[in-house]
Amino acid sequence: MKTRLRGRKFRRILARKNLSFRALGRCLDTSGAYVSQLANGSRNPGPKMRARLLATLGDVRFEDLFIIDGATRGGARSK
Repeated sequence: MKTRLRGRKFRRILARKNLSFRALGRCLDTSGAYVSQLANGSRNPGPKMRARLLATLGDVRFEDLFIIDGATRGGARSK
């Protein structure tokens, strides 16, 4: 199961908070390039980064910021 950012929503949130990828990267102790990769979907945030993003952005809910890929019915994993 992978979790990815909702790119458009993420960009709107950053614009509303007047944050660039670089500025958010500094807040998260990572690079602006990595934040850009998260936003465009070429990288997926791990559990720690998801928690850091939510804590840093504050008033954002998990469901608003992330999409869970690969979830299956009944909790069974696909092969």
